Amino acid sequence: MKKCVMAFGAHSDDIEIQCGGTLLKFKSKGYELIYVVVTTNDMGFSHGYKENIEVRRKEAEKGAKFLGAMPLFLNFKKFDIANDKNKIVSFIEDSNIFNKWKKLPGREPISVAFFIPECVIEVANLIAKYEPEIVLTHSPDDIHPDHHSTSVLVYRAFKEASEKMKLGSLYLWGPGSWGFITEFNPDIFIDISNYIDKKNEAISQHASQAVEWIKTYFGERTARWGKKIGVKHAEGFYKVKDILTKDKISYINTLERRFLEYKKRN
Repeated sequence: MKKCVMAFGAHSDDIEIQCGGTLLKFKSKGYELIYVVVTTNDMGFSHGYKENIEVRRKEAEKGAKFLGAMPLFLNFKKFDIANDKNKIVSFIEDSNIFNKWKKLPGREPISVAFFIPECVIEVANLIAKYEPEIVLTHSPDDIHPDHHSTSVLVYRAFKEASEKMKLGSLYLWGPGSWGFITEFNPDIFIDISNYIDKKNEAISQHASQAVEWIKTYFGERTARWGKKIGVKHAEGFYKVKDILTKDKISYINTLERRFLEYKKRN
């Protein structure tokens, strides 16, 4: 079987933003890339819900193609949607939108998928199918509910698959734009200096998003990680250790701690 790297992003552009350079580097070394979008992306900013899903799926397909990756879509419902005033709220915050949320396309909500054995086993079987040398995904410390939930789902699935077969490593990338990068301490750095321009082109495939802001914000981050290892740009990851014995409960409860930290700062 060809060597493989899998990336699980909650939303269509998360993979390009957080590990696009790393994937391009592995692709250049002959690895197969599997690009998994976990949620439906139905935020509804500039399009209706259904139309927005279609737009972001097409952008993900373009992004995956640019990276040379195979795109897969799990279609879990997002934690939140836009209400009638185009404000992003969760169905828990606004009971009036619950019925609207229930009718949206998609399957189980990502916010509970990691509690559902069938969902965990499905993702575990997907990981086992490709036998990846590396799996990349979000950190559980990310305060974005979709990011956090995706991290826990992938962690549990990776653990499930690891109990049945020998797998490689699980790497976590830092919090997204909702997170505090100063509190993320990666122990793996990948030099992407030769791939930063192509990474930015991959991000640009997501034209419905604020691509110029994204490239600037995360470009500063890759420059910061690069400085740590003496190169221009790097992507940083935390390697999950002792995957078969790590306390699952503490892994999940980091979200509550994260929200408390966020409230203190704001």
